Amino acid sequence: VPVTEESRKRRLFYRDQQRREEAQQDFHGQYSAFLKDCKLQVTVRSMSEANIERVYELTQRTNQMNFSGYRYSRAQLLDIFQNSAIDTYVLDCEDRYGRYGTIGFCVVNRPETRITDLMFSCRVQGKRLEHAFISHLVRNYRRMASSEFYVNYRKTAKNAAAARVFDELAFFKRAEVDGITEMVLPEGANVPDDGFVAIDDNTVPTTDVVMSGLRSLQR
Repeated sequence: VPVTEESRKRRLFYRDQQRREEAQQDFHGQYSAFLKDCKLQVTVRSMSEANIERVYELTQRTNQMNFSGYRYSRAQLLDIFQNSAIDTYVLDCEDRYGRYGTIGFCVVNRPETRITDLMFSCRVQGKRLEHAFISHLVRNYRRMASSEFYVNYRKTAKNAAAARVFDELAFFKRAEVDGITEMVLPEGANVPDDGFVAIDDNTVPTTDVVMSGLRSLQR
């Protein structure tokens, strides 16, 4: 696993987290009100030469909020780049107390409107960030084609608690094959926005980042 620039900043992230915890202790109100007061902001970008090493690191380290259980190799990330039917999403998060850093990665099969991989750093567990991001994706893909939206989920001992997000967003189980559960959100189902997380989507078409990613992965 590489030691990325983000890894070197981990001490700063811990410092910011300490500030959050102190603020939460002094906050008068429910946790949901505190979350809104944090003003969580997520910036979403496509996987690129600039962030691919952090993506690789994230796929190797993430456990509790890794909904596929996959550990992508660089060769597998290369395959993702070469597939024009796949959209990638890399998530950075910050709030009024500081940065969380790069905390999420998602892979979507565009023709099937299906999340095939979704993972988040445990730094954002309990922040409802996964709820906001999945809802954001559903709304975006519905603009392109009104249809059902799918998620592939592989249950592990470590991700079972985090997977409650699918029930909370009204997905239901359609099938299970080789340990992978197909979750589906029906066409027309309500997609909530609870206002905890603001999302700034800066993704670009997959074909625009293929060459930059190839250069990085082939070094």
